[in-house]
Order: sequence, then C-alpha cells, then structure tokens
Amino acid sequence: MSINSRKTIDHLLLLMTIAVSGFPFFSSTVLFIPLFIVLFTVFLLRKRKFDTVFVLAIIFLVFITAMQTVVFNFFSIQTSAGVFLRLINGYLIIKILRDNFANYYVNILFGLSLISLIFYIPIILLPGFDLFLIKIASFMDVLNIADSDADSLIIYTLHHLTLSRNTGPFWEAGAFGGYLVIAYIFNRFSKSKKKKTKEFLILVTILTTFSSTAYFVIFFFIFAFYFRYIKNFFIKISFISLLTVMGYFVTFELPFLGNKVSTQVKDASQVNNPYLDSTNSQRFLSILRDYEDFKGHEFFGRGSNPITRYSYDPDNQIRTVGLTDILVRMGLPYFLFMIFLLHRSMKYFTSFYNFNGAIYYNSFLISIILTLMSQVYFNHPVFWSLLFLSCVYRK
Repeated sequence: MSINSRKTIDHLLLLMTIAVSGFPFFSSTVLFIPLFIVLFTVFLLRKRKFDTVFVLAIIFLVFITAMQTVVFNFFSIQTSAGVFLRLINGYLIIKILRDNFANYYVNILFGLSLISLIFYIPIILLPGFDLFLIKIASFMDVLNIADSDADSLIIYTLHHLTLSRNTGPFWEAGAFGGYLVIAYIFNRFSKSKKKKTKEFLILVTILTTFSSTAYFVIFFFIFAFYFRYIKNFFIKISFISLLTVMGYFVTFELPFLGNKVSTQVKDASQVNNPYLDSTNSQRFLSILRDYEDFKGHEFFGRGSNPITRYSYDPDNQIRTVGLTDILVRMGLPYFLFMIFLLHRSMKYFTSFYNFNGAIYYNSFLISIILTLMSQVYFNHPVFWSLLFLSCVYRK
C-alpha cells in the first residue's frame, strides 16, 4: 500500500497544532514560534494567499491591542505575540489543509480516542496499573517543554485517575471532551470514510470523560440536527420531551454530574464578592469574577496579560469559562466580530457538505458557544481555526 506523503505531512502538521493546543508538555507559548515557522514555510511553499477576512481580523486586533495599551499604560511584547500567534497559527493550518481540515481533525481525534481507551480501560479494570504508568511517565519529563505538573505519557495524560475520568492526551478530561465534541460535529457533516465507526468510538470516548458540558452539548446537537427530519407533530413533541427528560437526568440526577452542578450553583449563589468570598475556580464563580473584570472595560477589553486581565490578585487567578474569558480579554466589539466569523464559517461549512438550512449552521454555532462554557479554548491555536473555515469551505 502506497503512502500519500502530502497527506501524512498534513496530518502531522495538524497533530502538531493540536498538541500545542492542549497536550500538557507542549501547551506553551514558547512553541507558538516554531509552530509558526513551520506552518508559514509550508504556507509559502504551497503558494497560498491571505484572505481579506484574516487581514481584517489582524488589523482589528492591532487596534484593540493599541487601545488596551493606552487605557492601561502597559504593553507586553511576549503576551501580545502569544495572542497574535494563536490567531495566525490557527489560520495558517486551515489554509494549508484547506477543505481537508475537518476530515483530518476527525482522523486525529479518532486515533487519540482509540489510544485513550487502550489506556483508560485497563486503568479502570486493573488495580495498580495506573501507578505503573505513572512510573513510566516520570521518564517522559525530559520532554516537558511547558513545565507542566501533569504526569504524561505524551499520548495519554494521567491526571484525573482518582476521578476515573478519561483525559486522553489533554490537560484534563473536560478539555478532551470539548475537542471530541468538535470532532463529532465535523464527522456528522462530512463525508469521511468509516463515518459510523468514527462516530461510535468518539461518542463512547465522550462518555468516559464524564464532562457535563460535553454531555449537554452532544444532547443539544443531536436534538437540533435530527429535529428537522421529524415531520409528525406528535413525534416532535415526544422527541423534545424525551430529550429534555434525558438531559435533565444526565445533568442533575447522575451522581457524578448532579452533585457537581448543584454544588457549583449553590456556592455561586452564596457569594457576595466573587473575588474575596471564595477562591474556588468553578465555572459559575468564574463567570461572576469575569463580570467584575468586564465592568468598565466593555469596549476594548482588558487584554491577556495577568497585570491587566484581572481586577484583583492577578498572580492567583484561574478562569475556566472560555466564553466570558475571551469577552473580558478582547472587549465586546471584537467578541461580536469573532461570533460573526464563527457564524459565517459554520454557514459556509455546512453548505459545503449540502446541509442547507439555518438549523444546521446555527446548531453548530450554538454547540461551539456552549462548549466554550467549559474551558478557555481560545488560549489555544486550533480553536481559532474555527473562525476561518469560511476561507476554505466554499463551493
């Protein structure tokens, strides 16, 4: 069997981008520069051209950065370079792979899912196997470029063993769930080989992450995707009722999710000052803190450097909600511009695969927005790629 060298290289380039976007040992802004050099070199060798929408995104970001510098009288070259390289690397990988991006992404996440289950199942079934793997992981620390505290085998992270959650190769199980959700949606729309096999394995792997956000988003997307196919009114009502009950049960009644959600809501409701009354980093408190940060900086945002990003105690802050985090960092105008680019990309993408109709691209968009309630995904280049799908998925 002959090997397609370009296809192999393209898969490796995307794997590199994903690794820098979430593998603990490689999730470092230091690696954004070599990644940029590699991607930009391939971009030039393949004679790709820049798109107007990308140029506008860069110009707008330059303006926002300049205004933040004026407002805070502070500028960090390192932080700003990281912000721009996230966007640029996300764009470059899209332009290199063109309309193969989604299929190659699914292929890689399918492979990572299979690898994760090869580790996850024995860890659950064989007492002591996790400790054996942790000993092996100690030898991998020589590759720990990002200086991560995680025990990692590179292709699998031993981070949530006590919680029996499947983290895959990412920094935590919830993050793995988010990347899997994107793979599932890509696979649902695309015309890839072994589509049903990939869909089944990805869904099984999502279940092993025990991520409440991933569960909720998958329930929502499946409901929205198939709702249009139901013609009978009474079946539609029954379908809505069934999914509503199932969604409620999964979110609030299952022990591992119900207790988590109810506890977080209770903790957030008892807080008067989200900065001073609690140090918990759970999502609802994170949203309240972001609200405090956002006030007074609605137009130009606070930037990404901790010195300007947070209202209080910048050295000890963690944000876990990507949607409100990017709003605070960029400000409302640029945030809305990003939503516009996402909406445009979802519309072009679904139309490219002949899924015409607002229900398809809007369900994709809402799924992305809901996924952002789990992690700060825009800290990573591959998520910026989603803004530029419209540059390559055109009929």
